[in-house]
Amino acid sequence: MRIFFVSLTTIIAYVSAENHVMMSILTNDAFLLPAMVLAHRLKVLNMTAPYVLLVTEHVSKESISELESHNITVRHTSLLTVPHAKKAAKYHYTKLRLWSLTEYDVIMYLDLDILPLKDLTPFFQCGSFCATFRHSDKFNAGLLVLKPNLTVYKDLLEKAPYLSTYDGGDQGFMNSYFDQLKFTPMFDHNHPNNQKYQSEQRRLSAVFNYDIGMYYLNGGKLLVDPVIIHYTLGPLKPWIWWTSPLFDLNVHWCEARKEMEQQYVDPNPDVQLILFTVLTIVCAAIFRKVLLIASRDYFRADSLTSIEERTTHYVVVWLSFVIAFNLVPQTAHPFASWIYFITNFVSESCCAAVARLVLKGGHLDQCHCAVSLP
Repeated sequence: MRIFFVSLTTIIAYVSAENHVMMSILTNDAFLLPAMVLAHRLKVLNMTAPYVLLVTEHVSKESISELESHNITVRHTSLLTVPHAKKAAKYHYTKLRLWSLTEYDVIMYLDLDILPLKDLTPFFQCGSFCATFRHSDKFNAGLLVLKPNLTVYKDLLEKAPYLSTYDGGDQGFMNSYFDQLKFTPMFDHNHPNNQKYQSEQRRLSAVFNYDIGMYYLNGGKLLVDPVIIHYTLGPLKPWIWWTSPLFDLNVHWCEARKEMEQQYVDPNPDVQLILFTVLTIVCAAIFRKVLLIASRDYFRADSLTSIEERTTHYVVVWLSFVIAFNLVPQTAHPFASWIYFITNFVSESCCAAVARLVLKGGHLDQCHCAVSLP
């Protein structure tokens, strides 16, 4: 019993002595949804460390209000860039400001396209700077563990304008700054308090930052049991409606989103999209009927040539596809979005087929949807 109380006292003393925090950075409204999903996921995992979201001046007040309604701690910061960095938001250097937050002992930084699957607490003990090397000698800066230090922070700011960056952003810069990290020992997360080799900096296992690109390159096989899934396939993020059927690992993120929305948002988020689908069908049917009646006496006497007919057909199909695709809200739920997209596509194609018939000089009973083969 005495040993138990001594151990418990030691754990409590350690937790109280170490001020740990998990952080992400939101630079615009486009990543609002993944920020809320990540915050909720960390709560579901019962993480003992708090989660703080740094927001820059480009995040709207409406987005900040929505974050706060989800009980997410929001902290303001300013965007940090350097002259030679690429202009896209993903290449900003704001991540360097983490080293200035010395009120925290250890910061675990997570990109917003990350989904934790298990407890991350053991990784707080890895050292002063830790990152994952996945498929090259360059580490990924989407997930970091670091100890804030003003001396390091000032040095980072001084070297940021001229130190080389292979990707034009902060990841390339940090790889140049922490160029010896690749030679450090691997952190044993299974025995966080008993490391074989002593080192202030450590490499982290791929389980801590699993790149879904490697999953698909290996034929849809998990090479490790991931603690974190990192959705790194460029713009093909799991919250984009049309990506879910294409990438099966997206189902984990979609399930996390569903859990979050059941607690904080309308439990029937697809109702509005379904109503729009029904409205689209009704409007398309009415428009088709009106167009047929109005054009009854105005069919062309001369038929289109074969080239004109084929060109018109494909133009109608592609225009219908593009319009229908862009009408779907980008972050809507996949199932309802696909129904809405297909409905719009078919409806627009059928209505366009009527107009095509007018140009062709056919009869009303020849009217068919443009999605059919010519």
